[in-house]
Amino acid sequence: MNFGISINNTVEIDDFLASWQVIDSYDSNTTISWLNGPVTYWDDTNTEISGNKDLAFTFLHGDGAVFYSSFHSENNEIEDFSDVDRIMQFLVFEILDID
Repeated sequence: MNFGISINNTVEIDDFLASWQVIDSYDSNTTISWLNGPVTYWDDTNTEISGNKDLAFTFLHGDGAVFYSSFHSENNEIEDFSDVDRIMQFLVFEILDID
């Protein structure tokens, strides 16, 4: 199920908030990275950093999992679902299939 998203390996994600954190590293044995892309963000010293980063993860924990993303759809002023909304739905529902 792809929620009607046209898949061409590229989607623009522009709803980053200044207070949301970009993840620098993670344990690939217990973490699933869902997507990666170029981002620009500021660190604790207000230094601008640009580079490719993983942006959405599922952390496996016990018999379950936790989904984390460095973005969301707060700035969405469209009444219908945006591609970012659909991606978030897809990723959250993917957690249900994790063994």
